[in-house]
This record gives sequence, C-alpha cells and structure tokens, in this order.
Amino acid sequence: MASTFDEIELLKALFSASSETSDPSEPTGPDVPWVGFLTRLCAVTHADAAAVQLVLKSGKTHHWHIGTLDMPSPVTLQSMRSDRVYSQIDLPGAAKDMRALRTVKCAVRSVGHVCVTLGHGQQDFRAIVGAQLSALTPYLGQAMTTWLMLHDARAQAAQNQALCDRLGVGTIVFNASKSIVDLSPTARDLIEASPCFGTVANGWLTIMDPDSAQAFNAAFTAVTGNAEAKVPVKFASDPTLHLLLSQGNWQGEPVISGILRRAPSAGSLSVQTLADYFGLSRSEASLAALLCDGRSLKEAASELGWTIETTRSCSKKIFARMDVTGQTGVLREMLNSPIWL
Repeated sequence: MASTFDEIELLKALFSASSETSDPSEPTGPDVPWVGFLTRLCAVTHADAAAVQLVLKSGKTHHWHIGTLDMPSPVTLQSMRSDRVYSQIDLPGAAKDMRALRTVKCAVRSVGHVCVTLGHGQQDFRAIVGAQLSALTPYLGQAMTTWLMLHDARAQAAQNQALCDRLGVGTIVFNASKSIVDLSPTARDLIEASPCFGTVANGWLTIMDPDSAQAFNAAFTAVTGNAEAKVPVKFASDPTLHLLLSQGNWQGEPVISGILRRAPSAGSLSVQTLADYFGLSRSEASLAALLCDGRSLKEAASELGWTIETTRSCSKKIFARMDVTGQTGVLREMLNSPIWL
C-alpha cells in the first residue's frame, strides 16, 4: 500500500506540474514538471507508462506521457463517466488484447476533461492502484484549472511583451537606494543599445551622460517624496529615450517604478509595410517615413539622393493618398495608425 508520504509527494508533484514549476537543479521546459508528476505516479503505482490528457470542448488537446501506452481516444473519453476508474476490461470500446491499464476522467470546470492513464506491459495492476487513482480525482480538475489559467496568463504576458518590444517600452523597478530590483527584457535591450548607459552591473544603472545622470537623480528624489508624482527624464541618446518615474509596489514592498520608452522611428519599419498600409509606392513610403521622423523636404531629398523638385512632387502625392494637409498631417496619420503594433 502507498504510504501517506507517497500520496503527499504525488499531490505536490501534481500541483507543481499544474503551475509548471520544477526543481531549479533539473532541466527546464514546459513538459518537465508533468514528466516529474508522471514519473512519481509510475513509482507509486508500479506502472511502466503513464499519460495525462487534457481535452477541451473547443476540440483543442494537450497531453504529456512517459513510456508507451494507448491513451483513450476522444470517442472513448466521451463514453467514460467522470471520476470512475476504468480497467482494460470495462473501458468502453477497449480491445480484448489491450495491455493492462487503469484510467480515470475528471471534469475541468465547464471547459473540458482531464484523463490520467496508467499502463503495464507485463502484468495487471494491484487492486490498490484503483484506490490511488480515485484519491487523485478531487484534485485533478483543480490542478488542470490552475494550469489553464496560468497557461492563458503566460500567453497573454508573452503577447504583451511582444507588444512592448514593438513599441519600444520597458519597465525598471528600483528600490529606495536606486538599485535595480527588476528589469524587463525590452528595458534591458534599450539600455544595452544606448550609448547613454554603461552596463547594468550588480543591479546599478550607470548613466554616462552627466546631464542625464543629474536629471535622473533629481527626478528620483522628487518621486521619493511624493506618492502622486510622475516625473519624466529625457536621456541624451539617439534614438531618444524617456523614463517616467513614479512610486509603486513590488512583491508587497514600496519601490520606484520606471517606464522606459524609445522614441518611435518610422525608419525602423518595413518600407513595404508602410506602402501596403497607406496605399503608397515604395518610394513614397520611404519619403513618408523620413517626413514622419521629422526630416524636412531638403533633408529627405539629400538622404534619398533625389532632387528637391522630385521630393516635393512625391510629397504632394503622399498628401493626396493619405488625405492630409502637409507634413504634420503625415506625422499625425502615421503616429496614430496601428503600424507600430
């Protein structure tokens, strides 16, 4: 019979898998925690193969397994009763020569079902194995609900991070002594790419430009003494970087939060993307990008290698296609569009 210790360790492995956490000394990856749970389950039940299937009503499925076994088909899962442990003998639609197995299906909220299956190639399972699977049933639905919620949250976080990358926006969290507590990937990239900053060493932000460093220190002091304050800092860099400081909280502790933003540059966008979105030719899109980035017609002509007459004629075509008046209209139309997203 499995010990209470085995049962506790099995539940710990189940909820570790559902939250996708594992031993820091072990290999990392989204499947590692579930492999850990299945390995523990095989050890407790003496199975030589195990699998977890998550089948959503939308038709989407997720599964993890170790060893080789035949998992119940979608048709079989539909026929199975929830929370009942089946063997190869009474499983709906099972072949007569099916290897020894035990399987149980549990509801996951109203969105689907989770099924845990054990397999053994040499002998049938002990009677206690059914009881061990039954003991898991109150927790399987809860564990999969947790996994789904975290899976959705991580997908949303990844989408938000990708959006921040495209918009050039990152976050920095400082403690009261100006040491960095947390640095988002985008913020790190912006700092490393800017000549205004040195390397982020030992948690400290090194600002190379004296005027920018002075402005940062003044803004930090102003925010520290005022919970309502939001103080901007403009760094001497190309492209321009802005930092907005305010008070915040991090893991329950008061901190100074910073939002670091790179000035948008139409020149960093694909010419073809601009052309397709605004209905321009590629040459018109190239000029529009320069106008959006603040170049005068003379400066744009020089960069493109055009005459001023050609540049002026092309700009008029851009104004007409965008239905705007002048360069400010181009700037407004492009900055307000979703091309940055």
